Amino acid sequence: MSERRVDQCLTEQELDEYLFNRVEGPESDLIEEHLLFCSQCQSRVETEMDFVRDFRSAARIETRPRPAPIWRWSAAAGVAASVILGVWLMREAPPPSAGGPPILVSLNVARGLPLDDAAVAPAGRSIRLSARLNELPALPVYQVEVAGSGGARILRKAVAPTRGSLELALDEPLDAGVYWVRIYDGGTLLREFALRVK
Repeated sequence: MSERRVDQCLTEQELDEYLFNRVEGPESDLIEEHLLFCSQCQSRVETEMDFVRDFRSAARIETRPRPAPIWRWSAAAGVAASVILGVWLMREAPPPSAGGPPILVSLNVARGLPLDDAAVAPAGRSIRLSARLNELPALPVYQVEVAGSGGARILRKAVAPTRGSLELALDEPLDAGVYWVRIYDGGTLLREFALRVK
């Protein structure tokens, strides 16, 4: 790889080298620093990682012989009975609510990709995010932003720290996907966390 500046977008070769962990030292640090603020490169990296995950998933799919027609009808009848039973039970039980106690999700600082070390939260549930403030300047209030993988801001809120950490309860449950939680001091990005909602 050639010498690069932190404000340069990744070339295709740099992107491939980075995704396959073939970059080390200062160049890796420059690329990761660039990815903290460049939503275009973040999107490219996420797209490539999605492709790799989909490719690996497709490679694991087994081909199975087709069942005999009698089994097909038995399976269809079993599925229909399960659906009817499920609808009947749902009618009797109160619907699951996102209003239950929020699920506490601890955010982790992860370097590089894939996002295997990202914090994981359930889709459709109330979430309370928690982030340690180690090595960050002590401020009375931080700006916390939650953005989708495409960079669209979902929430930006001022949060006061408590006992060396920030906690933020999300008002609305998140849909499945990848999100970025960013901590700012005014307009300066201090830290970014990945959050995968499944």
